Amino acid sequence: MHSVLPDIPRLPAPPEAEVALWDDACLAADLFAAMAAEGRVGIRIRASAGPVRDAWMARLAARLGETPIHRVPSAIALDRLLGGLDLAATLETGRTVLEEGLLAKADDGVLVLQSAGATGETVASICAAFDDGFVRIERDGASHIAASRFSLIVFDESEDGDEPMAEALTDRLALHIDLRQIGIRALDSDRLRSVSNASATAQISGELLEAIAAIPPGFGLTSLRVSLQLAAVTRAIAVHSGRAEAIGSDLEVACRLCLINRATMLPAPPETEQEQQEETPPPPPPEQESSERPDNDADDCEVDQLPPLDMVLDAITAQLPDGLLEQLMAARTSKTRSKAETGRVGKARKALDRGRPLTSRKGRPGSGNRLDLIATLRTAAPWQKLRAREDDPRPIQIRAGDLHVRRYKEKSASSVIFAVDASGSTALNRLAEAKGAVELLLGESYARRDHVGLISFRGQTAEMLLAPTRSLLRAKRALAALPGGGGTPLADALRLAAEASRDEQDKGRTPTIVIMTDGSANVALDGTGGRSRAGDEALASAHAFATTGANAVLLDVGRRPSAKAKALAEAMAAAYVPMPFANAATLSAAVRTAN
Repeated sequence: MHSVLPDIPRLPAPPEAEVALWDDACLAADLFAAMAAEGRVGIRIRASAGPVRDAWMARLAARLGETPIHRVPSAIALDRLLGGLDLAATLETGRTVLEEGLLAKADDGVLVLQSAGATGETVASICAAFDDGFVRIERDGASHIAASRFSLIVFDESEDGDEPMAEALTDRLALHIDLRQIGIRALDSDRLRSVSNASATAQISGELLEAIAAIPPGFGLTSLRVSLQLAAVTRAIAVHSGRAEAIGSDLEVACRLCLINRATMLPAPPETEQEQQEETPPPPPPEQESSERPDNDADDCEVDQLPPLDMVLDAITAQLPDGLLEQLMAARTSKTRSKAETGRVGKARKALDRGRPLTSRKGRPGSGNRLDLIATLRTAAPWQKLRAREDDPRPIQIRAGDLHVRRYKEKSASSVIFAVDASGSTALNRLAEAKGAVELLLGESYARRDHVGLISFRGQTAEMLLAPTRSLLRAKRALAALPGGGGTPLADALRLAAEASRDEQDKGRTPTIVIMTDGSANVALDGTGGRSRAGDEALASAHAFATTGANAVLLDVGRRPSAKAKALAEAMAAAYVPMPFANAATLSAAVRTAN
């Protein structure tokens, strides 16, 4: 008896656009490996962790062969990156012993920066070593120069609208590849042949060099490095194709790999023939038509080898991915916003060096930890007689286990976010008190370096009217425009308050959320009415808010204390303060007590 196997449906073929993007990514891996063998090169990969990025790294590792790959963690300590004093070896040997960092160990290899959002010190150190080809270690009177010639891979996991990668790092990377639009099905297609001769070189004509210098400004890239990188990639593509001289198609491919994914603007469209005729005067009549015609034909044949610059730009623009203009605008907006936010309190330090001193602990100095000399000597003192040797003239013998480091406790900056119920007549009666409390707390924040924010909920949704700030002018403008009336979307307000508290915690600040409401919810999360459903969703949002661990105060602003508001405060793990006759001063005092 023969069994009949069911027909297994085959997956549809991947779109041609994804296959083309994957071909470019594979070509970039081949070019990176070939250029890394000749010198230093950098590449930026925009992709989150996943099978596509893993497949690309596997292809690159196969092309690199025995070349070592060193990975830089996103939160690496500066001593580990640059190198420093090996204190344990120094104490044991009695002489200064320097320890090389990761940049020196990556010499003649490939350095992988796991996150493009690394700290400024990390980015500056990598850029300096990438330019100089060496790293200088200077610690405690000792100096050492170590070779650091490496090629660089940067993984950029940011999304559109996030803070962009540092300009200094972007400027040093020749290849820029975006893997986010590539699906898994496209990984099976590999239409590239292997590199023909990695040791060969290709020439670039003067006309092509002029085009290389003229193209980058059209994409908003004015750095001289970009033109040099474009020329190097164009030459590498010609070598990859087995040609001894680069041609116009090599330049088109190089522009896709080098310019499109870091462009800040799109090239201006070429002028039409009618516009050119209006601006350009008619040429003078030729003097000798018959005698010069053969020479003109010869010139035309030479020019046809290199397409005009307008044709090259048209070919590149035609291959731009969909939505590139929107991505460029989002990146420009994010870049402007990141510059405007410079100077705000960042994330909490992992190794504090100031604040109230705590009991020291055993540990190795470095990476932000400072040596506690008194505690170290106190630990080593009982063992000196056992460690003393006749051939060692040192009066004190210290071992690695004796080392102690100092600890400090520093109070992080705090923020207070008001969530004001602006719905109905009861809340409207409290808007004046809310405005006064916010302004009062904002004035006090100048002395404590606190931040104050404002959330308003009315109608169908909640809205962040004032992001946490210390600017009195911005606060007054937001408070003056605070609207009132409509339903009570309490569940949405608690959801937004939880998101705001998490954002503040990520920035290293301690948030305190002040909910000003009477607890009567009548608008659900989807914007529909219904007191029963709205009340249940508000209670669920209150329980979800409690998981943030943020300090919270619920000020019952109803005419009399409400059981709903008290139950909501218990679900939020918040302090319940019934204040039917509160004013700005009492509200401010209650918040300070909770904070």
